[in-house]
Amino acid sequence: QCPLLNKQDMSCPLICTTKPEYCPPGLEPDCPRGQSLCGDGTCQKDCSLILNQCNCGAETYPYGAPLYPCKASGTVDIPSFNPSNKSALVIDACARSLNLSQSDYGVWGEDNSKGVWADCPKKGYPRNFTYTEPLWLVIWTVAAAEVFLLLTWTMFKRFAERNVGVHISSNRSQMSDEKKLPQVDIQEGVREEDFQLKGYSDHVYGTLAFYSVIFVSVGWVVLLSVITADYYGKITGIEKGLAKANASLSGYFFIITWYLAVLWFLVNNVFRARLRNFFRVLCLPHQGNVVQVERRLDATLMLDDNSALLALVHRWETRKPSTG
Repeated sequence: QCPLLNKQDMSCPLICTTKPEYCPPGLEPDCPRGQSLCGDGTCQKDCSLILNQCNCGAETYPYGAPLYPCKASGTVDIPSFNPSNKSALVIDACARSLNLSQSDYGVWGEDNSKGVWADCPKKGYPRNFTYTEPLWLVIWTVAAAEVFLLLTWTMFKRFAERNVGVHISSNRSQMSDEKKLPQVDIQEGVREEDFQLKGYSDHVYGTLAFYSVIFVSVGWVVLLSVITADYYGKITGIEKGLAKANASLSGYFFIITWYLAVLWFLVNNVFRARLRNFFRVLCLPHQGNVVQVERRLDATLMLDDNSALLALVHRWETRKPSTG
């Protein structure tokens, strides 16, 4: 891989503000007598032919209050220039040259009450992910691998269990003498046929798929931490560098990731009692290294003694069909 080169005399984008007093020190819109500050940040006698560069080709700024240019701030030198991250690097270098924080102003495409850097994106649209960035390549790889593991395991599990019957506790006498099942204490008044025994045996591929679920769960936490750290410039050295120095894009990325992570953990929590056995192969109880004991519980219907309507509905639900 070729080393990154230093880039000299990179032009800083204009700082465009919603009010002239929001311009940073040294870039106030003050011009000599007889001149006006034009849309390109320079002082001219006639600005009629100079468009407002704050609008990036649009008639007005389409994402918030109208913007007015501050004076142009000149050029900067950027060490280790990476063309794929040009916008974020240039804005960061320009902000440091003006003793500003990168977060003092937004980027073009944001609704910022103070102002934005007029780093115009192509075709007049706000910058966005191309979804081919290294972070996204990692996300796609992990997601594809997890989907592949879960789908292939589900298909294998169904194939392996296609002829497996479920043994009820009343059929224990038919179990192999080589491996006796543990006795289940049955309380008085509980029918033995209400119990159901299922055997499960571990499988290498199922265990791999199970640990992949744990890995993805940890991955959600790591991804949220990376987005948060990137917001403060702790990943690339540039605030919101992974999000193209775009605060709105960083916010959307975090919120969507948060909702997907919550959904992932919610689904896992709902099925947590059966999750481990899902990644085992169902077998006859005496053949498995894990036996799951299930008991059927009759529904308990709570009736209000004073409610004739509930009593009528209950009688209708429990009525016996006529044998006419």
